[in-house]
Amino acid sequence: IKVVTAKPVDVILVLDQSGSMAETLSSDGTTKRDALVECADDFVEALYTNAKVTGLNHRVAIVGFAGSDQSSSTYKNTEIITTSDLKPINYNSNPSDEAYKNALMPIMDDNLVKNSVFDKILDVDKNYIDASGATAAHLGLKMAKNIFAQHDKEDRDRIVLFITDGVPTHTNDSSQD
Repeated sequence: IKVVTAKPVDVILVLDQSGSMAETLSSDGTTKRDALVECADDFVEALYTNAKVTGLNHRVAIVGFAGSDQSSSTYKNTEIITTSDLKPINYNSNPSDEAYKNALMPIMDDNLVKNSVFDKILDVDKNYIDASGATAAHLGLKMAKNIFAQHDKEDRDRIVLFITDGVPTHTNDSSQD
């Protein structure tokens, strides 16, 4: 008999918030942003359901990425979106270690589930997931790395779910980014 023991997971959704996400996908007006939000919402809901069934304490963070334009170092839509007060923390503000640590939220926390942080963020009509600027994917991934850096690996699996509609249109050759 083979016994498989499940481990809780830490998942960071790194979501494209660039201007191309405002493009329409279908004749009913659905945009790429709408599809992205629906995909992220479905994923968080499935993870929540899994946590309820298994009793595992999964954690989730949401990071958005974009940039103002190709020549700017202002990353308007590159931010930690999962904050308890629903006020995103922008990359340009040099988030503190504490901000990165707090971005990863337990999916089963009663204050964070239905009608909570995730449901509010992943509501298509509320625009927490924006759509403007260039595609600075590297900075979204850097923020995900910084979130994981603030948590011991413990006995957890780590996953980055990276959702974009294309290739980066804003890059930086600096090894620090």
